[in-house]
Amino acid sequence: TRPAGPLRASWGWWRQQLAHSFIGFVIVLNALALGLSIEYSPDWGGWLVVDSVFAIIFTAELLVNLRLYGLRTYFFGPGRPCSNFDVDLRWRLLEFLLVCLAIWEIVAALTVGTAEQGRIIFRMLRFARIARIVRLCRLHVFAELTSMVNGAIGGLRTLFWSMMLMALPLYVVALVMREGLAGRSSANEAAAPDLDLGWAFQDLGAS
Repeated sequence: TRPAGPLRASWGWWRQQLAHSFIGFVIVLNALALGLSIEYSPDWGGWLVVDSVFAIIFTAELLVNLRLYGLRTYFFGPGRPCSNFDVDLRWRLLEFLLVCLAIWEIVAALTVGTAEQGRIIFRMLRFARIARIVRLCRLHVFAELTSMVNGAIGGLRTLFWSMMLMALPLYVVALVMREGLAGRSSANEAAAPDLDLGWAFQDLGAS
């Protein structure tokens, strides 16, 4: 029986968290299976069964979401116009595309068989499944992972300007030394060969 009132809301929240945890676990297993299938016995027929199980799980997840939220609400959100191509819509379209690719991969493996052209198509579709790992960033269970990724992306900008701050003074000093010392190398070499430093500033890279 379902609990009533606040307990029902709490039960719904826990059920959603369990569903997200299960999907995240399946995505991780799918990524591990992809690596194992590439490294060990890629022509083994059992990988088709494993891929079919993952495809069924992801297809069932998509159908359940479409059943619960509806087509328009699932893709565009409640009260949003269909022309609003926002971030949520792009994520939903990516998930829908990945499910279609998983189904297409199974169909291609069953129809094409072991022909060389079929193997090429099969490998391309298999590599497309790597994009499914990005879905982990959308799950609440991996909120800390999302924060770390956002922090790393934000830190790249700071790292870039830090490198520019170090590179610009070095470049200015190299220009000064190249112009000031390299032009006098001939005279210094004739007057005092042991004190000639022109060889060290013969180009900007050496400077």
